[in-house]
Amino acid sequence: MLRSAFSLEAEYLKTDAVDTVDFMDYGLALGRRFRALKLWFVMRYFGRDGLVAILRENLRMAAWLGERIGADARFELVAPGAMGLVCFRLRPGDAATKELMRRINSSGDFCVSHTVLEGHFTIRTAIGNIRTQQRDIEELWIAITGVREQSLTDCSRDRRNPGRKVDRPTNVIILDALAIIPE
Repeated sequence: MLRSAFSLEAEYLKTDAVDTVDFMDYGLALGRRFRALKLWFVMRYFGRDGLVAILRENLRMAAWLGERIGADARFELVAPGAMGLVCFRLRPGDAATKELMRRINSSGDFCVSHTVLEGHFTIRTAIGNIRTQQRDIEELWIAITGVREQSLTDCSRDRRNPGRKVDRPTNVIILDALAIIPE
């Protein structure tokens, strides 16, 4: 199980893109030494106390999002929230969950990924970026519930200015995971 979790064939790294170059296969970004160097830079810049404060805030925001999702009857928390990771799906099934993820990502404001848990397609929201704030998570929750209720309309419009078509993301918030440092 541990081997498959760290495999480059992990479900959350797969995309539907066809005929594209996957630069992950050509870079150092997933190498052990390069990951250690990136962590060293972060620890050097923030220090232990600063990093612990950031991680605690990110875990609090993930718990907040998990509580909202768990309280909404339309959604199902598929796994217990851990390490700032919230895994959920729509109760109607895999097709509806895939469509929800497609719409959230096509809005250009957020980037969520997916995995397969217990044979079900699951949306992964990993909160760990140092610039993520509570209002970002609140906007994500609005996007999740708003996109769910939205009919099949064009999701490629700027939600702050509906008359403007978005050619590329203008304010993308990428929510990525970091490891926790115990107190």
